[in-house]
Amino acid sequence: MSSVRPLCCPALSTARSLGTRAPPDPGNGQVLGSLPEMTVDDTRQAIQHAKEALKSWRKTTEYERAAILQKIFQCASLPLEQWGGGGD
Repeated sequence: MSSVRPLCCPALSTARSLGTRAPPDPGNGQVLGSLPEMTVDDTRQAIQHAKEALKSWRKTTEYERAAILQKIFQCASLPLEQWGGGGD
């Protein structure tokens, strides 16, 4: 079974996953990565997790949000190898 987890809710277990799929980039057809095939319950759990996360996000100032988003951008700009992924 794959260890791919939904980015929106990393705490979701993949044990109930239906496997993974590899969506292509519509511009060039290259595979973008792997996504889990989520069940309805997985999706509901992810939505609930997002609702809980929104509660704390609403309490942050615009300066805190900017710092968080800048950190996300910095991390997303790193080469894949630095994420520990290696491209599988």
